[in-house]
Amino acid sequence: MGVPEYIQRMRKHVGHDLLWLPSVSAVVRNDAGELLLGKRADDGRWSVVSGVVDPGEQPATAVVREVREETGVDVEPVRLASVVSHPYTYPNGDRCEYLNLGFECRWLGGTARVNDDESEAVEWFPPDRLPNLDAHARLVIAQALAPAERAYFLPVGAVWDDHADVRRPVAPAPSIVARDRPARGPHPAVDAVVGSPASRVALTRMVAASWGTRAPDRAAPGDLVARCGIAVPDPTGHERGGVR
Repeated sequence: MGVPEYIQRMRKHVGHDLLWLPSVSAVVRNDAGELLLGKRADDGRWSVVSGVVDPGEQPATAVVREVREETGVDVEPVRLASVVSHPYTYPNGDRCEYLNLGFECRWLGGTARVNDDESEAVEWFPPDRLPNLDAHARLVIAQALAPAERAYFLPVGAVWDDHADVRRPVAPAPSIVARDRPARGPHPAVDAVVGSPASRVALTRMVAASWGTRAPDRAAPGDLVARCGIAVPDPTGHERGGVR
């Protein structure tokens, strides 16, 4: 499947301007421990299988769909391994900022092949003999192969620098509670679940709405997930940072 129709409609209005989109990536391993990679047709680069989450679709469903569409392989997501945002500019000039969920996936069946027009090659690679990959693909693979129980996210105050392949600290961002953005349709969003020393959870009752997690907010292009969740006060006046 190519560019989703709803994104094509948005591009008619914004041209090559930045779009903020939810996406998934799959780190798929077969029984031999090899990793499934695709060589992109648009820029000729090898990468993990990735794609945009469709409206109304859950991320795990999206990652299974993307792998099947692009490679003909059936997989099972077994762990959410990473949550990061990163920029990407396509060869035609389209600019995107992706809020990406990286999944560790288990191969269930199917023969890897080029299954659509998004890839020019699909192959299995031993982890110690991977082709040249961009910073995001390397990070997603590293976290999916790491023996961690929690999903990885970049530290509070970090920024993504894809070209230098570094994530460098910056000054702390302001509280998301104080941020005021006009509503312009659906956006990737974050919620903060704030726990107190007494194991209580802070909730907020919104006007004309039900009780919910503390300070849900849209994430802005360039925001990292942990950065969006900082400085969220609980009812006792404490602040909490992202922990998982």
